[in-house]
Amino acid sequence: MSQKEKYQSIIRRFYNGTASDKDMQLIQKMMDDAEFLAAWEEVWSISVPAKPSANTADQEKLFDKVMHDERVIADRTIHAVRHSNRYRRLWRYAGAVAMFLLTIAIAFWVYHDPKKEALLVAEQQNEVEEVLPGKERAMIVLNNGKSIDLEALPGDTTLQMEGFCIHKSRDGIISYQADKDYQTAGRLVYNRIVTPKGGEYALLLPDGTKVWLNAVTTLRYPVVFDDKERVVQMEGEAYFEVSKAERHGKRIPFIVETGKQRLEVLGTVFNLNTYTNDLVTTLVEGKVKLSFSGTDAADKILEANDQVRFDREKERYTYAKVDPLYFTSWKNGNFAFSNTDVHQVMEDIARWYDIEVIYKLSSQHIRFSGRISRYENIDKMLELIAMTGEVRFKREGRRVYVLDE
Repeated sequence: MSQKEKYQSIIRRFYNGTASDKDMQLIQKMMDDAEFLAAWEEVWSISVPAKPSANTADQEKLFDKVMHDERVIADRTIHAVRHSNRYRRLWRYAGAVAMFLLTIAIAFWVYHDPKKEALLVAEQQNEVEEVLPGKERAMIVLNNGKSIDLEALPGDTTLQMEGFCIHKSRDGIISYQADKDYQTAGRLVYNRIVTPKGGEYALLLPDGTKVWLNAVTTLRYPVVFDDKERVVQMEGEAYFEVSKAERHGKRIPFIVETGKQRLEVLGTVFNLNTYTNDLVTTLVEGKVKLSFSGTDAADKILEANDQVRFDREKERYTYAKVDPLYFTSWKNGNFAFSNTDVHQVMEDIARWYDIEVIYKLSSQHIRFSGRISRYENIDKMLELIAMTGEVRFKREGRRVYVLDE
């Protein structure tokens, strides 16, 4: 991961409200760093924080009030915020930096004055219920049935288990390391990682394969792989970057089982989606072999940009050449649609924002194309979709109505 990507990961955690104390300390230190501010502006261009919700004029007044508060000026831990004239210019000409400073300042302002915290809480209670985008949330379920809440687990933490350890990096990535004796014991012990609605997570498997899990996804895997084949089971949606593995000069295949479909790969990148009746396999690079146990469907070899949709009810598949961007953009923090049915669009949004969608449409053939950040404010996202002129939306808390225009 490049330095820029590390900065962006920290910035997204800040937007999502999951930044650790170490993240906040780094943010404060990097407020004068050009590379950090450039990363912040890039994230800002596709991610609009839901708070604060005041208009620009109100934000400037609040910014001035906070910046001139004696407690803020006196607090040496946030001395970088004291350059008010400098950042007022950035407020006018670089909205990303300004909102960053405002949000930081508000946090310290509220921290120093409980009365102001009560005032802000009272104001927020009068607003429409806020619906936040998803974030890094997942549980690991161990072989003994016990579970680990990865969101609550601090970064740079190692958990020692019997024969192996689980490590969460500062960037939030989970990885495994087995003891030598455990590696040669020849027994397969399985863990599962599960993401809820509004959750995503990245996992480094014991062989070095990296997996990104989308919302409502389960991946079952051994803490030490077999030396003949590497097999995992998955439901939901995940993006795989498979590492090559050999033993005595012979390759060790990597296999993903999803119901009746069995996908065999060697050193390749692909996306699997099992949310609907259609099991969708999209190959980004490399080569994979698909087989379908218990069906009459023939085996299929896929190469880059190939996609197979396997109908689980009819037990047959269709093949097409596609642009993988539209099927893997979630991994990079975006929704991307190309002539996609509005029901599919809203299903993806509902899974990520954890909302209920109710359709009141006279036409069932409305389609949408476009690219939107997954970290966008939900109301702004719905406005962008409504700009197509085909539909409009009405939101009541976590319930969204899709209506005729």
